Amino acid sequence: MVAACTLLLLPLSSLIALEGVASAQAVGTPSPASGIVGSTTTVAVSGYVATHSLTVTVDSVTATVNSGGTTDGTGAASVNFTIPPVPNGTQTVVVSDGTNNDTTSFTVNAAASGLSPTSGAIGTSATVTAQGFIASHALTVTVNGVSATVTGGSPTDATGSATLTFTVPTTTSGAQAVVVSDGTNTAGAGNFTISSAASLNSPSPTSGPVGQSVTVTGSGFIANHTLTVTVAG
Repeated sequence: MVAACTLLLLPLSSLIALEGVASAQAVGTPSPASGIVGSTTTVAVSGYVATHSLTVTVDSVTATVNSGGTTDGTGAASVNFTIPPVPNGTQTVVVSDGTNNDTTSFTVNAAASGLSPTSGAIGTSATVTAQGFIASHALTVTVNGVSATVTGGSPTDATGSATLTFTVPTTTSGAQAVVVSDGTNTAGAGNFTISSAASLNSPSPTSGPVGQSVTVTGSGFIANHTLTVTVAG
């Protein structure tokens, strides 16, 4: 007996379509899924060209790939990369092998760092680096909740970054919190220690006739500020 056999012939275009589905690129959710500029995160990818280098961009800005930058024999990899300077909010992450790409997202948070100096008198000029804020937006600085005069660096650039210069305002002595804000997002930059209240040493000489020239030294006054002296006032 001869058995009957039926063959199903598929068009070549169908085979190509099936092959495309099998090799579709996939990028997982970053871990962690949010952080500041300069932080690192990792994504699992698959369906890329086997044994091929990968690139990563965040908001179209090239990110530094720290590890996992080459797929294995199956086209998969665990890619660790550093968040480049980009604005605040949810940003698109693109992983590519030069031919194929897929996307995921990462949420960028505001950060302030590099406060310098970290101590001084009222009126001291200080700087702080701000990143991950709204792009091209004005920034404010407070010290112990008191508004400081920003003398340079505002607004942010297209990446949401700025190097701010500000003047320490009149407020309570001691370690006080420095906070940077764009009106929506805030970030602490650490503490600025304000010198204790102004003090004077004994005059030299300590006695003499009217018209005598006298020298006195002091500390804790406003920096680069005019001083007045009264006698018996």
